[in-house]
Amino acid sequence: MKRFFRIWPTYVAGFSITFLMIWIYTRSNGSNFPYEVKDYIFQISLLRDWFWKPSLDGISWTLETEIKFYIVICILFYLKKARSKHMISVASIMMLLFNFITYFFMEYLLLKHIRIYCFFYTIQFMNINILFMLLGVCIYNYYKQYWSLEYLVEMLLKIYLLLLFAVIFSVQRSNLHIYTSSYLFAFITFLIAFIFKDRVKNIKILNYFAEISYPFYIVHGLNGYIIETFLIQHNVSPYISFLAALLWAVVIACILHITIEKFSLKLFAEKERRKGRI
Repeated sequence: MKRFFRIWPTYVAGFSITFLMIWIYTRSNGSNFPYEVKDYIFQISLLRDWFWKPSLDGISWTLETEIKFYIVICILFYLKKARSKHMISVASIMMLLFNFITYFFMEYLLLKHIRIYCFFYTIQFMNINILFMLLGVCIYNYYKQYWSLEYLVEMLLKIYLLLLFAVIFSVQRSNLHIYTSSYLFAFITFLIAFIFKDRVKNIKILNYFAEISYPFYIVHGLNGYIIETFLIQHNVSPYISFLAALLWAVVIACILHITIEKFSLKLFAEKERRKGRI
């Protein structure tokens, strides 16, 4: 529930700003606003993938994946198996098996049963990304000393291989290079940061950017692109346009962090305190 209080209210506020920016930009250049209220509702629900709606900001799909991942982890915790190498392996293999079995029907479903195709597509994509996120669970179990280093290495190799096979036997097959390059690079970067975490100095400015990282992530992409495009169209230097977009994203992220994110977490803490959990 704490993750929900952090993710959803901040995203709704951040995407509302993005939606408004799209409207302002289209009005300023005489274009028709391409979206309706229902598009906004689908987007902020973080359920739009199940309804086969496009991601309007290129960000929501990651949050949707994160929510699904938390559901899987909640199930593992409920079963008291989140630390179990065996159970995590079983869950990973089940996700691969779903992709493998449904893969051979996808072409037929695309032609004959498009809704089932969309449903299976969403689950296949979800499985791939949850497998990637399970790598972090493995590192967490090692960090908490539930697993040995030998266990960790074994599970990282196993899950990454399952991830690659899950990609091969899915509609994401043509994007395999992304999972052997960008995804692998991201994981190695995270792994290096984890290994050398105790050697990094405590720098206040970096700590603050870490605090506002979530709202910054929400508003930096499409908002920044709109601002840069608008300024460049009005003969502003690309470098100045970039700095303006960055400054905008930082300021909005700070405001969202103070007014929405921290406030939502405070509400959650008070709710839990009344229940006697804190």
